[in-house]
Amino acid sequence: MKSLFQKKFTTRQIIFLIFLILFFGSFLVLRVWPDRLQTAQVEINGEIVSVWLAQTLSQQYKGLGGRQELGRNQGMLFIFSSAKQHAFVMRAMRFSIDIVWINNGVIVDIAPNVEPEPGVEETELRRYYPRVKANIVLELPASWTKEHMVKIGDGVILYNSV
Repeated sequence: MKSLFQKKFTTRQIIFLIFLILFFGSFLVLRVWPDRLQTAQVEINGEIVSVWLAQTLSQQYKGLGGRQELGRNQGMLFIFSSAKQHAFVMRAMRFSIDIVWINNGVIVDIAPNVEPEPGVEETELRRYYPRVKANIVLELPASWTKEHMVKIGDGVILYNSV
């Protein structure tokens, strides 16, 4: 009697095993891939910031929530199809940020040093609105805008995804 390790597999069994591996591998890739964040760079006052692009509703809902920290020249960019007074909350945030609203490449409002709200229910989270409509929102490390003397009216250049 042969043990399991001594048994020889037939060609049909090997093909079936390869098919299963490819099927489940494809399933995992398709499940994870849509939430993969693309990156790009923005330039503000001569400073280059590497940003994650929150493009899907899921990515926009999550934002930077759950992350432990944000590097000094890192951020997240939200690009919307139309200019509105897009509200932002500090959902599952663990660190403070600056929120910068941009319309057509020009900064139209800034909310500096917005702090996390741990333990606050979703319905009770403070909503941050710009004073005017914007089609892009940039989240940066807290005090970044002050340190780099960023102000309303400054231009922002978005470079292609990397």
